[in-house]
Amino acid sequence: MEELANKKRTIDHVTIQEIHEIVTRGILEDAGKYRTRNVRIAGAVRTPPDWSKIVTLMDELIEMITESHEHPVETASFLHHRFVEIHPFSDGNGRVARLLTNLYLMTRNYPAVVLKKEDRGKYYKSLRAADAGNLGPFASFIARAVDENLTLYLSISGGNDELLPLRELAIETPYSQEYLSLRARQELLDAVKVGKTWHSSKRAIEQYLSKHGKKDV
Repeated sequence: MEELANKKRTIDHVTIQEIHEIVTRGILEDAGKYRTRNVRIAGAVRTPPDWSKIVTLMDELIEMITESHEHPVETASFLHHRFVEIHPFSDGNGRVARLLTNLYLMTRNYPAVVLKKEDRGKYYKSLRAADAGNLGPFASFIARAVDENLTLYLSISGGNDELLPLRELAIETPYSQEYLSLRARQELLDAVKVGKTWHSSKRAIEQYLSKHGKKDV
């Protein structure tokens, strides 16, 4: 993805099929090729479109993404969900959707999104909401993932952006580590979980105190 992003590769049929071929080579006989049969997904509410409509539907998706003037995170979220909904390949659609999402974000100077194991429940729940016509929860999920990875990248520079355990940051606040962890889980404090420990930065704590401090005390 980094190589494709550095080359500013556009998301088109060639790129999409190339990515699928790479991740399913040696696994699927039709690696890199759109499906030529109808499929059903166990547990899914909707049945994927008839295979004969795939090229037309993918043409429409590619055009919408190319001409989108929405925020990159919102467009990437739409791309991800619509791609999975079309289900253009016999298998491997989820993996390709996640890679395409990252390619779209990276070509627009956003960090890649990493789907953590502990977040899979939220991921599938927000996708189901999008299936029902509400893309908001899924867009928020992607935005949160982007924010967490951006926080990790910024932490490398040190200073006020360095990631520190909440137990260390809590010392300089009126709050306990447990309370700050609660606010992190509520997504009111910009923080990221590293292993089992919540981390944040001095800058994030300052922003939280500025916005919520007076209400909490």
